[in-house]
Amino acid sequence: MRIVSTSRLRDVVRSTFWVIPAACVAGSIALAVGLIVVDQRLGSSHAFYLYPGPPSGARSFLSSITQAMISFTGLVFSITIVALQLTSGQLSSRVLRTFLRDRLIQFSLGVFVATFVYAMVVQRAVRGSVGHGAFVPRAAVTVAFLFVLASVGCSSPTSPTSPTWPTCCGWPPS
Repeated sequence: MRIVSTSRLRDVVRSTFWVIPAACVAGSIALAVGLIVVDQRLGSSHAFYLYPGPPSGARSFLSSITQAMISFTGLVFSITIVALQLTSGQLSSRVLRTFLRDRLIQFSLGVFVATFVYAMVVQRAVRGSVGHGAFVPRAAVTVAFLFVLASVGCSSPTSPTSPTWPTCCGWPPS
């Protein structure tokens, strides 16, 4: 049996691109399930800051978030990777490696994919229609909106966590 040292494990985790996004997704699933359970236990509270709409509105809202986030994530990261591949052909192959090891880039991808997964999990919990048997996890739907705001913050070209930030700020240095 081979024992892996802590420093070697830490190095592998730091150099692996999908560790931070996977942690963000796992956290979003746990948060979604937790908020759905809280909403079920508390019942239909009508706090002014929670989502007030019917089940059909919640489904539509969450479906829009799901579609927009997966499209946005795919588009931004595929265009960025193509641009970096072209850059690495002109300059150095280390450009792509540096990009993939950047924790801010990993965190941005994690927030985008976590928003997508969170909206899918919460959408699955919305049941029924207006009337008897309807259930809308109001706190969970409200947090989905906050996830979208966090995604917009990560995608702003002036944000250091933006996937386009290195290219719009003169990276790589010449």
